Amino acid sequence: MRVRPIRARPGGNRAIGLRLRLAGQLGRLRTRAGRSPILWAGPSVTTTLPFGSVADVERDVERIIDTLAGQCPLFILPANNILPDCPVENITALYGHATRYGVAYRSRGPDGGSS
Repeated sequence: MRVRPIRARPGGNRAIGLRLRLAGQLGRLRTRAGRSPILWAGPSVTTTLPFGSVADVERDVERIIDTLAGQCPLFILPANNILPDCPVENITALYGHATRYGVAYRSRGPDGGSS
């Protein structure tokens, strides 16, 4: 499968992202060495973390885990640097909810425990 990275405009952030519509196919991706790629994903540090509510952060964490977990190794991290104006509550929610929701996801499985 060929994946096209999304690149920001020249002079902007050079981070590479994947189109969300490909998220369901990530389990088929392989590195040149034949391994599953390791993904880093997290809420936006320019919108959700500094300006969103704790509920917004938790919703993003759940969306990321529900979309990507089980397909490849996944790290939940901020998309970039966390700036000083980011509420501490949102940072705590990011890591705390990722831990709690991730453990719950692993115990119930990707099908919600309906097997």
